Amino acid sequence: MNPGSIIFPVFSDAVIFQTDFNELPNNWYANSSWEFGPYGAVTNSSWPDTWWDADMLTTNSSTGLVYFIPDGTDSIIVTIPYYLLAQVSEGNANFNILMKASGSTWNEIWSRSLSYEGTINETATINVSPDWISGGEWIGIRFYGYGSCIDVGSLSVDWRIYGLTITAIGDSLALDNATWADIKHISEW
Repeated sequence: MNPGSIIFPVFSDAVIFQTDFNELPNNWYANSSWEFGPYGAVTNSSWPDTWWDADMLTTNSSTGLVYFIPDGTDSIIVTIPYYLLAQVSEGNANFNILMKASGSTWNEIWSRSLSYEGTINETATINVSPDWISGGEWIGIRFYGYGSCIDVGSLSVDWRIYGLTITAIGDSLALDNATWADIKHISEW
């Protein structure tokens, strides 16, 4: 550990970020397909729409990486409660949740898809621990969905993200003074 590091007195975990998506969080972007309120982040589409595209992600001036994973983190847990109802006839629909860390590209942590014809109807909570993310890295997250159908087909989507929690797990989570300055700088954007 670096001299001047600050040790968090935690019980092996620390919440890095948490939201109920009642509104779009700071340092996030969402296209016009998303709405925010008491049901979280909601995107939907229905007939006669033949194309649907929804994109919501962390963003800053250049990288999209806005959350710092403290040194000493052994793993992170990403928790996302959601509802998804999608129906497709003569088309397709895709739903993706992606993450990236310092120096990497977007990596899929969850997905669902429909091809030609089908239905997805599920309410669940995603609990995922990406093994490629470690302490000392900045991370970002993205929710992306898209779908289409031919003119005689149909596409219906109701995707609700009720919340997001990112938790760092480790025996000695620490941030040195330079990291505190970087975090303060990002929070001022």
